[in-house]
Amino acid sequence: MSRNRRCPDGVGADRQLKNSGKSESFTLLHRQDLDKDAWGRFVAANPHGTVFHTPECYEVFLGTKGYMPYACAACDRQGEIQALITPVVVSLYDGILKPLSSRALHFGGPLFSDDPEGIAALRFLLNHYTNAVRKYAIFTEFRNLTDVSGIMTTLDQLGFVFEPHVNYWQELDRSLDAIWKQMKPSARTSIRKARKEGLKILPVDDRAGISAWYKLLDDTYRRKALPLADISLFERTFDILVPAGMAKFYTGVVKDRIVGSFLILLYKKIIYIWYTADETSMRYTRPTDGFMGFLLRWGLENGYHHIDWGWAGKKDEPYGVREFKSKYGGREICYGRHVFVHKPVILAASRIAYQGLRLLRRIIPGS
Repeated sequence: MSRNRRCPDGVGADRQLKNSGKSESFTLLHRQDLDKDAWGRFVAANPHGTVFHTPECYEVFLGTKGYMPYACAACDRQGEIQALITPVVVSLYDGILKPLSSRALHFGGPLFSDDPEGIAALRFLLNHYTNAVRKYAIFTEFRNLTDVSGIMTTLDQLGFVFEPHVNYWQELDRSLDAIWKQMKPSARTSIRKARKEGLKILPVDDRAGISAWYKLLDDTYRRKALPLADISLFERTFDILVPAGMAKFYTGVVKDRIVGSFLILLYKKIIYIWYTADETSMRYTRPTDGFMGFLLRWGLENGYHHIDWGWAGKKDEPYGVREFKSKYGGREICYGRHVFVHKPVILAASRIAYQGLRLLRRIIPGS
C-alpha cells in the first residue's frame, strides 16, 4: 500500500466523542491524532473523496456556531488509513430545543479503500461511530455525492436505510455551444434575460463583504421558513477555503444593487454549488440563471470536469428546485442518502416540532 496514507502511532479521540477502539486488525484514530497531511492525501487519492472530507473543511465546521464536526479513521496494522468518516453534528436550535434538533450530516458519505480490507475497516469504524454519536444526534444522514453501490449491502447490514434522492451533474467535457444546445429553451431564455438586464457577477474579495452577501441569503431562508447556518460558517469558509483555492463567493449585481448571493466549493476539478439566493423583488433579472451562465463559461475556461448541483430531492415528490436544476441539461444521478436513526421516538417528536416552527415562521416572520 502507498505510504502517503500513513497515520501516526497511538490512539486518541475527539474532545466530545471520547470513545476509542481497537480490533485485531484495525485501530481508530480521531481528529487530534490524525496527521493532517496524511488525511488530506487519503482524500485526494480516493475516488470518492470530496471537498467535504478534507481537513480544511473540518476546520471550517469546527469554528461554526451550532456545528460539532467529528473525524475518525480506521487504520490497519501498518498504520495505513483504510476508512474515514467526517460527519458534523448540526444543532438547528439552542436551549430546550437542542435535543430535538441535533442531527449528524455526512456530506459525501464515508470513505474507504476499495478492497475487502477497506470495507472491513469501514464496518469496524461505523460500528464504533453509531455507538459514540447517539448521545449527540437524533439521526445520522450520509448525503452521498458518488456511487456507493459497492457498500450498499454493508450499510444495510449496519442499519443505514437508503433513500433515493437525486442530483444533477453538469458535464464540462464539451464546448459551451454544445452545452447551450442541451439546455431547455427556458434556461437559454433566462440567461439571455439576465444579460439584457445588465446582471454582473462579481467576486467577494473582502471579508467585510460577507455581511451583505449573507444578508440576502438570510432573507431568502427566512422567507422560506428554513433554518440557515450561522454567519460564522461563511466567515470561516472565506478565511480557510478561499485562500486555499477551494471556495469562491460571488454576488449578482444590477445597477449597484445586490440581487444574488452565490457560494461554490472547488476540489479535484469539480465545482460544487453550495449556496445560492436571489432578491425576490428582483427575480425578473434572473440572477441565478445569469450566475449559471457565468459559471459554465468559467468552469470550461479553467479546466473543470463537471458542476455538482447538490441535492435535488426525491424524484417521486414535486420539488421546484429540481425542476430548476434539470433545465440546464445536466445528467441526473441518484446516489441517494443513507439514514441511521439513533433515537426514533425523539425523531418523531422533532419532526412535529420542526413543522410547527416552520408554520409559525410563515405566519409570524422573524419568530
